[in-house]
Amino acid sequence: MVVLRKLLINLFSVIYNLAMKRTSLLTSALLLLALLVQQCSSTKPPVVVENTTTTYPNSDYVIKGTVVKKNASNLSGMTSSNTTAIIKVTETIEASPNQEGFEGKEITMMLNAQQMASLQEGGDYVFFNQTTHFGNTLGAQVKAVEPGSTTTTSIKEKIRLQQQAEKNKALKERLGTADLVVTGAVISADSVPVAPIGETEHDPQYVRSRIKVKKVLKGSADGDVQFYFASSDDVHWYTAPKFYSGAPGIFLLRQNNDEGPVKGRYTLIHADDFLNNSELKLVKALLK
Repeated sequence: MVVLRKLLINLFSVIYNLAMKRTSLLTSALLLLALLVQQCSSTKPPVVVENTTTTYPNSDYVIKGTVVKKNASNLSGMTSSNTTAIIKVTETIEASPNQEGFEGKEITMMLNAQQMASLQEGGDYVFFNQTTHFGNTLGAQVKAVEPGSTTTTSIKEKIRLQQQAEKNKALKERLGTADLVVTGAVISADSVPVAPIGETEHDPQYVRSRIKVKKVLKGSADGDVQFYFASSDDVHWYTAPKFYSGAPGIFLLRQNNDEGPVKGRYTLIHADDFLNNSELKLVKALLK
């Protein structure tokens, strides 16, 4: 815009000099250029919005909203400052149950200096937030902002891709720390848990099981592989996967280093260490 303004000014100067000789012929052109220069001078610069096309860190509340008032707060107990703004929620894109029901209502958001500078009162934006305050209304820490013109479908797809990327990252880390990764199916599981060594408040009640290996993806194994899982429903172990004969899948096994009856043996005690065979292509890619 600045370049265009300078160009028009230069053209204005040239035409003006010519007009000294042919005034009657160029008057209209001079008037038109003058209007264009004035328009360029008064045009506001475009609003720069923080762009987050690839990551939405720690966002648990995603909405579309209109900026009602900057440097303001409508949340009881939160003082207005240059880092707070009142936002009217126009659409909820992602939220937990205690964050729903605020469409059409005003909430308070906390922003950093760059985010605040990018907002205009009356403007519509997409806000990626982490809810931090609950009172007469919500208070949320803004993690990222996008233009309000961004479609809901596009936002949901970006969120899905980000969540998948985070899931893949976590799985890659688990694959990296596993001692043995195999595909196959459980062919047997003992009916009686291994006896603990000494007294323990949260005995996992380890059960010995065997996998008929179809393919080794990491580590080495000859024939069937023996491992132990926690059969206890104790609060410490109730989320650990329980195995029965016939269960197919991808097994991430780890050697147990704790003092006890299964020290030095393979165990599978975390739900994320047992995967459906449909994840095989992804697992192979992450292991490369």
